[in-house]
Amino acid sequence: MFLLELIWLATGVLAVSAMLIFLVLVIRRALDERAAKHNEAVRRLIQQILFRYMADDSVADQSDLDNLLSFRRRDKPVLRKLAIDLFHLVRGKERERLTQLLKRIGFRRECIKDLRNGSARQRQLAAAALQMFADVKSRTALLKALDDRDPETRVAAADSLLVIDALPDLDVLMEKLDHSVTARSRDVRTLFRDIARRSPAYLIALAEQKHLGLTEKLLIADAMVDARDYHVLPVLLGYARHDDAELRAAALRALSALQHPAAADVVSRGLRDMSWQVRAVAAKAAGRIGLQECLSPLNFLIDDRNWWVRFRAAEALCKLGDEGIAVLQVRATYTGCGGFGRGARMAALILDENGLRQFDDVQEVINA
Repeated sequence: MFLLELIWLATGVLAVSAMLIFLVLVIRRALDERAAKHNEAVRRLIQQILFRYMADDSVADQSDLDNLLSFRRRDKPVLRKLAIDLFHLVRGKERERLTQLLKRIGFRRECIKDLRNGSARQRQLAAAALQMFADVKSRTALLKALDDRDPETRVAAADSLLVIDALPDLDVLMEKLDHSVTARSRDVRTLFRDIARRSPAYLIALAEQKHLGLTEKLLIADAMVDARDYHVLPVLLGYARHDDAELRAAALRALSALQHPAAADVVSRGLRDMSWQVRAVAAKAAGRIGLQECLSPLNFLIDDRNWWVRFRAAEALCKLGDEGIAVLQVRATYTGCGGFGRGARMAALILDENGLRQFDDVQEVINA
């Protein structure tokens, strides 16, 4: 009897606990929705004021300035996020008027203050917002923020220094970002890609350092996808021959984005790589660059054991024009056994997806 009472008591406790947890979740959801609606309303009001004074030469009246000052105190994160978004959207005179208006309400001064004494989230937003101001005080505050105890704040500060063209020396930057680089965080990957877009020479100089580890090389290769500068070719060609398969794949991915014929040799080598990831990336690169000399190895890769390699190889052949399409059309008729059957189905699939069917029974080949 005592055991039965314990069971009923435990059941009751669990039921009450479940109801309390459910109630807390409902309340939390309601509070989050209320906060989201409030933030959206505040964002619209701030946006109207900022748009008004970016669009014409009128002087901000006192009521608007008072409103912005109030928003700066009560809704600081909303104002900062919106200001950063607008800063990246506008150029020239509109950007200049935006920064002047923000200075008038003490926006920059508040950011510098929060960068010293705010919470981790406040420091991150403050570091990101200071990219709108290229003056000495902002630059000094951002350089100090590279020593911040929060890794994300350090990355945000480095990104802002990049925007205002004030990045420190390579050794200094890598030392400050050591933790984020080692962890290969999303923020540091984004930073490296921003560097590749804005200052590929900086990234090339970093790649030429002798003491770089594999993690740093992977970040550089990944970032060079966005470089759009042929000066990065020597670095990527070297990485494409590295012993590490992941680095070879990253380098070939960047070479594919550059679409330079100088990559023909390493792409051909990648098509024969032991790693299926490298073979797949190399096949895609061959199609994007337009390497006609890769027709034969791509034809061979249609029979690869890995589905992605077969898909990328067939896709590349399709992009290589009439000769590649002719190879696919021939392969689509081979419904033999083993690897040939795999290749025939993949060739037929790519032809069908691109509206290049030449045979009435191509659907039967795909479904075989």
